[in-house]
Amino acid sequence: MLKRIVFLMFVALFLSLTACPAEPEVEGTPDVASNNTEGDTSQPDTDENNTTADTGNNTNPDTDDNNTNTNPDTGDNDTGGEAANWCPSYRVPTEQLCREHDDCTDNQGHCYPPGLNPSCGACFQTARDCESTDAKSCGEGELCESYHPECPCDGEELSTRCVVDCRDDASVCDDSQKCNDEGFCVVLRCDTDTVSCPTDASCTPNDAASDKHGCLRKSCEADDDCSCGACVFGRCFEGPGRCELPRP
Repeated sequence: MLKRIVFLMFVALFLSLTACPAEPEVEGTPDVASNNTEGDTSQPDTDENNTTADTGNNTNPDTDDNNTNTNPDTGDNDTGGEAANWCPSYRVPTEQLCREHDDCTDNQGHCYPPGLNPSCGACFQTARDCESTDAKSCGEGELCESYHPECPCDGEELSTRCVVDCRDDASVCDDSQKCNDEGFCVVLRCDTDTVSCPTDASCTPNDAASDKHGCLRKSCEADDDCSCGACVFGRCFEGPGRCELPRP
């Protein structure tokens, strides 16, 4: 009986020594399973569809070769010189501006300085509407005036016409004229009247190059030689000339 008890005790001891004890559970250990996402520090999605920093389709205004900046035109029909240098009395014509004939193309005619009318195309026969020797050839209050017609066919031959006696009506004379003692409107002269010559012109009534008022314009080679205006055909004028076809 004693032996049996000793044997059972020996078996129990053996089993206690050979058995594997269960691993104790540790409290507070975080779950580290494969699907755990706690503490995920991965970067935001930056795939090719992200357009946050895309600059390929930048639509800022193009400032390169296609720039269409169009400053106001300050003289496309001019052939040099700035409008600011033209004299205050100058009135810009609608025709092409010029300083010599070469500035005008074939279909634009010739260059005419300011105040000068185009040359003649066809000539006109002398017109004699009255005779100065016949006091009755004109109506009452009129006089028979002799004058140089434009584009005459007969050279220096004078034409005649009936005009109002300016002694009776001074308004028939324009600003560039005066009424003389005979009742005709005559051009004011710089040497005998109170007319003033233009800028860059002197009173030289005996020079063949002087205008009808006796004023001779200053010689020049370029616009800078003139106080204002433009150098047209070697003379200072209020501004450039104009291209115009001859009169028909």
